[in-house]
Amino acid sequence: MSVEQASDAARLYLREAKSRPSSLANVAAAHFALFRGRHDDAFADAARALALDPNDPEAHLGMAWAMITTGKPQAGLEFIETAMRLNPNYPSHYALAQGIALFTKGDLDEAARVLAKAIQGDPHAIELAPPLAATYAHLGRRREARELLLMWKPGASQSELEYYPIAYRLPYRWSAAATKTAERLFDGLSVAALPMEVTVPNLINALEQGTVFERGRAVRTLGQFGGQAGEAVPALIRVLANERPPVRWQAIIALRKIGPAARAALPALAAIQDDDLLGSDAKDAVKEIENR
Repeated sequence: MSVEQASDAARLYLREAKSRPSSLANVAAAHFALFRGRHDDAFADAARALALDPNDPEAHLGMAWAMITTGKPQAGLEFIETAMRLNPNYPSHYALAQGIALFTKGDLDEAARVLAKAIQGDPHAIELAPPLAATYAHLGRRREARELLLMWKPGASQSELEYYPIAYRLPYRWSAAATKTAERLFDGLSVAALPMEVTVPNLINALEQGTVFERGRAVRTLGQFGGQAGEAVPALIRVLANERPPVRWQAIIALRKIGPAARAALPALAAIQDDDLLGSDAKDAVKEIENR
């Protein structure tokens, strides 16, 4: 069965279920709406589920995901806490929602604690390994992050590991207000998949001495390290002045992801804010560096 056929079948069964209103039918509809990126519909369906049964923990979890995927992680956490109180023996997908909400909020230490505890309690909860690996990578705990990826994909070769971040998808689509969470998950997984000998200093060397292709890849990877790549800022500033537009664009994105540690780049970014090709991204980078 293709994805399109599965979606058609799901819509058919959802229509049938919702003809006999219940909290469960509306919870299912909310999750299906989130899968399709229809966040307003997800809010409405989750709200109907809560109205029909305020004590249904899955209704609270559905509303939590509607909040998380639209950039409201604190509200999502409040619904998750209620769901956990209503179902004290909650399954691992509750911890997944809680961990992603904390990751979205920027509380990486607590996100790591929640996800790690859940995996320790249920070693079969393998769906928690990718977000925990991404969190560890952002915390600089790369060896643990890599071990988690290998637990998720036992026996994977290096090339396979580096492909998995591209293929990985959470079950829901993120709204425009929350896309940076999806980006940070991808970046964390990408860093987790790197060989341990790939480091920020090595990438700086490649940036200054490699071919155009190697420089472009080094810039992109430095951005995936985020705030851990602060020492690369001077080299990235030089890229803004001297490189070809595609590599300069990657440098702008990298500086945005590095965040406040890239404050030294603000004058160089301000100087290209009126550039027809790069100006819009330069403005976004300035805003992110100043306001994060």
